[in-house]
Amino acid sequence: MPRFGIKTQITLLSLGLLSIPLVGLSYWEDIRKATLDAQVRIQEIEAKAIATTLLATQQNIRELLAADEDSELQKHALSAPSINQPIRMDGLFGDWPVQVNTPPRFNLDHPVWLAVPDVQNETAFSLRLAQSSQHLYVAIDVRDNKVVFRKDSHLRLDYNDHIQLTYHDESGMLRRVILPAEKEGALASYYTDRQWQYGHDIEPANSYRKSNEKIASHKTGVQGYWHKTAEGYTVEFRLPTAQLDTVQPKIHFAIVDVDDNPAYGPQAIVASLPKSLEDKLNPVALHARELQRVIDQLKNTYARLWIYDSRGREWAFAERDPQGNQLPQNEFTPTAFDSQCVKDALQGKIKPLRPMTDNNGKSNRLLVCYPIIEKGETLGVVVIDESTNHILAQEEARISVIASKIGSAIILLLFVLLIYAFTLVRRISRLSEEAGKSIDPHGRIERTTIKASQHFPDEIGDLSRSITTLLEKQHSYMNFLERIPQTLRHEISNPLNKLRTSLENLLDHQPELADDTYIRKIDSGIEQISRITLHLTEAASLESAIQEEQLMKIDLIKFLDGYLSAWGEQLECSQWDKSPALILGDSSRLEQLFDKLLDNAISFCPENGKVQVHVERHSDKVTVNIENDGPVLPTERGVELFSPMVSTRSSGSSIHLGLGLHIAKLISDQHKSKLSGRNREDNSGVIFSIEFELI
Repeated sequence: MPRFGIKTQITLLSLGLLSIPLVGLSYWEDIRKATLDAQVRIQEIEAKAIATTLLATQQNIRELLAADEDSELQKHALSAPSINQPIRMDGLFGDWPVQVNTPPRFNLDHPVWLAVPDVQNETAFSLRLAQSSQHLYVAIDVRDNKVVFRKDSHLRLDYNDHIQLTYHDESGMLRRVILPAEKEGALASYYTDRQWQYGHDIEPANSYRKSNEKIASHKTGVQGYWHKTAEGYTVEFRLPTAQLDTVQPKIHFAIVDVDDNPAYGPQAIVASLPKSLEDKLNPVALHARELQRVIDQLKNTYARLWIYDSRGREWAFAERDPQGNQLPQNEFTPTAFDSQCVKDALQGKIKPLRPMTDNNGKSNRLLVCYPIIEKGETLGVVVIDESTNHILAQEEARISVIASKIGSAIILLLFVLLIYAFTLVRRISRLSEEAGKSIDPHGRIERTTIKASQHFPDEIGDLSRSITTLLEKQHSYMNFLERIPQTLRHEISNPLNKLRTSLENLLDHQPELADDTYIRKIDSGIEQISRITLHLTEAASLESAIQEEQLMKIDLIKFLDGYLSAWGEQLECSQWDKSPALILGDSSRLEQLFDKLLDNAISFCPENGKVQVHVERHSDKVTVNIENDGPVLPTERGVELFSPMVSTRSSGSSIHLGLGLHIAKLISDQHKSKLSGRNREDNSGVIFSIEFELI
């Protein structure tokens, strides 16, 4: 059976704790779905609340979200998408965000006046608008093959290329601003009249100004940059939205191209509206302040919020601060008016969950579009856009904290369990080692006290104390068994001596009984009992005696020659090398050892059998083999061969108490030699070998 230790068991059980985080990960998708579903419901409630609040608090909601019914003019409405970051005024358009369906360059060429009507007009321009919370940004790219700058000596502003800007201010008054081409750099702007010739100071629109305090013509609030290009020039400027009418904002642009003699008038005038609508202004969707204030309160709650009217004009916009989890800048118009979400809302359909996917097809945003309905008419729509990453960030943060705590606890628990496992295994190993050393290879108890874990108040401590108690009891019992032979000999000797003395006295008085069969049996029994008690006491006394005997250096070959010569013809000895073979030993004990082995061989050898002795020499050892014909050793009892009180063969006429080989083994161990017994290969007899180490 393969070994499966405690350390391995506890390690595997500890590793099982790692399944806890893995199981926890499987719940993340459920948590994610539940969180997003809850967020959709919250966004729907918020959108509904905004729509309801607007209807309840804004008495002029219909006017604020009114869509101009002039369909012809509406075709030329200007879009001013919201931006989060301000645009640098440098005449370059690289920092303008990318728009969807960006119109081509120079797409506006509505001629209002042409000096030569029959000649194709080369003057054109393109227009882009954007709005922030405080400014309306304008970018104009003009195509003009000849740019005429204003001279410093000219008071008139129309003797050069220029741009005419017209809009309604916050009080609804019409304002005209002329932007002359003066030089590369900061843009010049002036209030003017309908003649577009000179700058004019204007009356203030704000009621808190004094009536006689006019606004200087150059204080238009326009900040920008004029830049010359290969095809003409570009103008980039911004205008405060506080100066514009945000209820029904309108603005108009006209590009005046002056090529030759300015006194003869311009070469061409192209505008943002065709000539048929020259008395009109382009509608532009600026954020209504009343609507903007409503959603500004939620701008840090959601990524983006919009309010559109039924024609798709953006009347209010709010966005989370940059330090919040905002969307990439190149997605500044993520919710187009023509999106399905807005269309469904304007038709009265409310489908809360509108997931938006990224390039990988993974949902990354949630849209909710809720209609603003008054008297059964849909006036506009509230759009709330939120990033799923932002929604899940808080949950992920909580999960991460919980996971880190659980992970730390698991790691700590694993560490504690591993330390405990190693400590436990170490204690058990020490207990096993001490218990093994308490008994020698021959089964004798060498010590009775187990110190490992003996003072621990647990099961291993109980086991250590139980083993100590068991060893003490076993040691006492072994001492008792070792004293039995001496006790028996002492107790048997007295009655045995009486029997022997009585028998001798009987034969002295009646000599004729010496040949009596019963008398001879009595005498033989007394002698046999004497030999039995002698054998029993011999093994016990030998074991204690050899522990204190000192071994000396002797020549094993010389000893064998002298010892074996005394056995005469009973043995057959082969010839061997007579050179000295020194070992540590005791000659009297060696005689006793070989006596036991030869007595054992002769006693079990049949009448016509042979007992042979031969010696094998090696470089560092000498092996003495004693062979005899006769019955073989039972292989199943090989381990018990040298145990006390064990006899493996029952043939022969001698007494067999099973102590001879045991005594031989004790002496062999004293001399650190190896005593073994085996059968011949042909099973004709037995071979006992003693292997001595040379010094």
